[in-house]
Amino acid sequence: MLIAKEHKKILLNLNDPSQVMALIPGAKMVNIKGHDIVSVPHNLDTTRVLRNIGLKAPAPILHYYDWQGRYKPFIHQYETSEALTLNPRFFCLNDMGSGKTLSVLWAFDYLRKTNVIDWMLVISPLSTLERTWADEIFRHFPDMSCAVVHGSPDKRLRLLADPYDVYVINHDGIKSKQTMDAIKKLPGRGLVVIDELAAFRNSGTERWKALNKFINGDKKAGIPPREWVWGLTGTPIPNEPTDAWAQAKLINPSNVPPYFGTFRDSVMYPITQYKWGARADALNIVHKAM
Repeated sequence: MLIAKEHKKILLNLNDPSQVMALIPGAKMVNIKGHDIVSVPHNLDTTRVLRNIGLKAPAPILHYYDWQGRYKPFIHQYETSEALTLNPRFFCLNDMGSGKTLSVLWAFDYLRKTNVIDWMLVISPLSTLERTWADEIFRHFPDMSCAVVHGSPDKRLRLLADPYDVYVINHDGIKSKQTMDAIKKLPGRGLVVIDELAAFRNSGTERWKALNKFINGDKKAGIPPREWVWGLTGTPIPNEPTDAWAQAKLINPSNVPPYFGTFRDSVMYPITQYKWGARADALNIVHKAM
């Protein structure tokens, strides 16, 4: 496998090219020095297809993106940004202090500049609206605009009425129907990032219900789910394995049972009527769910 960077093509020397030719639009057979080579576009869709059939194609962001900012990414940040761009629904469970915010901003910046995504909504704890997200954008991305959607209802609506690349709102802000209705009207394709996702580990709260309806739609009302949703947390199960269920229901609902009790029984066992213990394989089940 070779990358023809100047042409944004992947060149494949395959024993049987029929599968690739059938699956990938734009695939062509070319002859290079007497060898039949398959040439395919090097984009996100092609990369996903090639990986799904067992060919380890590199992510386009690693070849065509100019990594903005004051710092060169660490290897794990390259890998995180790569994974984010290739997975519309994604859990980023990197440890605290590993630079998740910058990894997300690099991935979003690439998707924005390749016209995959138009804007990003970050749902974040109140303490990190300015000091983390807004500050990182200001320091590293001079061509990226950001609005911190916090304050009076009128102020929030004024900010949402103007075009920004990134809108940052606090966790409880999503409970405002007026605010969320304004976000739903934002033009173009949006990416939703939930920072400190573990704060939504209780599906009985109003903010979990509001967020779930916003990102996963409403079948009865004919509202489709959003395509791009990333959840970030370095502590996905701070209390017990069942913490994973509500988070998975938000990001990847098909990966867990529809009912909490079923998931609880798979990762925990009753010790007494009111006390439960984690099963031996609980972490493996949580890993598969997330």
